[in-house]
Amino acid sequence: TRCSIAQDYIRGRAVDGIERVDEVTSRAIDALHAIGEAHQGETVVVVSHGGVIHSSISKLFGRPVPHIGNCSMSELHYRAGGRWRVGTIGKIACPSGEGTLRNVDLGPQA
Repeated sequence: TRCSIAQDYIRGRAVDGIERVDEVTSRAIDALHAIGEAHQGETVVVVSHGGVIHSSISKLFGRPVPHIGNCSMSELHYRAGGRWRVGTIGKIACPSGEGTLRNVDLGPQA
């Protein structure tokens, strides 16, 4: 059933025709490192699904992060040698355009 397929996917099990979460995350992190290396010192916008952003940030920093919704903004800063620093995670502009609903900072990567 669709429900069991979704549960298998969430648990990281192989589902025919669907890339596993760890595979998506690895591919996204490889892309982030390549972009970071190619654009050191520049501002670059990378757009992806909230789930991919969530799993990538969690993997990069080796710790859980709060839910990251679609259409939110997370800010990462690349450092030479493949290191990252988090600016914000899951920042969402209020309808009035002022402030944020959530602004989480994990601090520097160890």
